[in-house]
Amino acid sequence: MMNTFAAEGDRRPCAYAMFSQDSGLRNRWYTGLRPSIQKKGFPMDRHDMRKRQLVLMSRTIDVLGNILQGVTQEEATTLRDGPDGWTILEALGHLQEFDGYFQARAIMIRDQENPQLPGYDEARLAQEHAYNARDLRQTFEELRQSRQEFIRFFESLSDEQWERAGVHPENGYWSMEHALMQPAAHDLTHMAQITRILATRR
Repeated sequence: MMNTFAAEGDRRPCAYAMFSQDSGLRNRWYTGLRPSIQKKGFPMDRHDMRKRQLVLMSRTIDVLGNILQGVTQEEATTLRDGPDGWTILEALGHLQEFDGYFQARAIMIRDQENPQLPGYDEARLAQEHAYNARDLRQTFEELRQSRQEFIRFFESLSDEQWERAGVHPENGYWSMEHALMQPAAHDLTHMAQITRILATRR
């Protein structure tokens, strides 16, 4: 169920879900991007790719902050992505909490030998952890701080640590570079969801 849809109640497959579940698509992106760019005359080594991805991890949070400007607490807790879909605050709470889970997985990859990474039930967590009862601004600030910590984690890795990997509960082999690329892709899925919700404002 995790990452299969943009939110509980929204039955449209999200881009990140298709990306996660289609191993052929994923492999063409992760392992095929660099050679294709080089053939077109735009060399990009792995160090450069990682730096660009770290910038993207920061910028998606900046863009999300811009999207949330002017959104009231009432709007964040009442407007929904469809009749049974998530609210803006539920989507934001999910992003904040899963940023920590993604970092915990990356730490396991760094510190353990080929670890079996844990899975999480996003719909159950949204209910149990009462995302919709949180404060909008505080939740965004917690996400921003979490992301800064996550970026510092990746910046601290040695070349040897970058070569480590684990086993993802849904996708199998999961490298440190997979872990690097996941947060921004996940951000984009739920940023699209939030803008879709905001489009329903009268």
